[in-house]
Amino acid sequence: MRKMNIRDFYDENGYYVFKKVLKLDQINKVMNAINFVIDQQLSYTQLNKKGKINKNLSVFKKLKILFDSDINRYLKVVKSFQNLSEIYEIFFSSEIKKVLDDLKITKSSIPTGPVFHLMSRALRIPNGYFGVPAHQDYPSMCGSLDAPILWIPLVDIDKKLYPLDLIPKSNKKGLSKGIIGNNCYEIDKNEYSDDDFVSIEVQKQDIIIMSPFTIHRSNTDGKLNDVRFACSIRFDNLEESTFIERAYPSAYKRVIDRNLFENDKLDSLIHKNF
Repeated sequence: MRKMNIRDFYDENGYYVFKKVLKLDQINKVMNAINFVIDQQLSYTQLNKKGKINKNLSVFKKLKILFDSDINRYLKVVKSFQNLSEIYEIFFSSEIKKVLDDLKITKSSIPTGPVFHLMSRALRIPNGYFGVPAHQDYPSMCGSLDAPILWIPLVDIDKKLYPLDLIPKSNKKGLSKGIIGNNCYEIDKNEYSDDDFVSIEVQKQDIIIMSPFTIHRSNTDGKLNDVRFACSIRFDNLEESTFIERAYPSAYKRVIDRNLFENDKLDSLIHKNF
């Protein structure tokens, strides 16, 4: 029997874990950039409060200060993390190209930008959702049938730090029964049991790849003051036959928020600075 290669394993199981393929420096650059943004915000807010904040605090403690003082500002700051150039540098790196090559995807497109994932009980948004239930990604993508989702941990993640849960081989069924909700295509609970899920433990420098048909969810098991950081991105395979037939569609749209100019009073701000 021939040895199963990476693409064969991915097709059969719906996921694959690449171990230590990224450089530690790449991860550190992202975390340093996150620290930089948080420090800027703490510096700005402490000017208003005339307080002092120790920059040697952990990222979690800094975020908690921002969370407790101004939750709307906190949400804006966390949302900004996905736009950091250091995250884009990872996803356009030679290491990621090698991962795609190992999947036998040599011609790809990127339907949307990176997503930043943060989970912590202490940073849970009041009346907001906490973690994503069992779902499949394909209905939110609608691209190539073999589109890989790349999920990168920015910290070491074990079973007690909000790991990614997935059901091996669930991709083999195609689209499972479910409903399109506000945040995802949620899978009908009759389609699986909790025992079907496997928690994926990973370390910094690892990469999890998943099929868009792999059923997965956020594990909400974690200590109050622990925080899990990760980022992800999606690729489409330009050589997949149905993607070619459908002329390379994407469910994602670019939208300009025209209200931001008025809401942030940018007209007066510009006049003051020019």
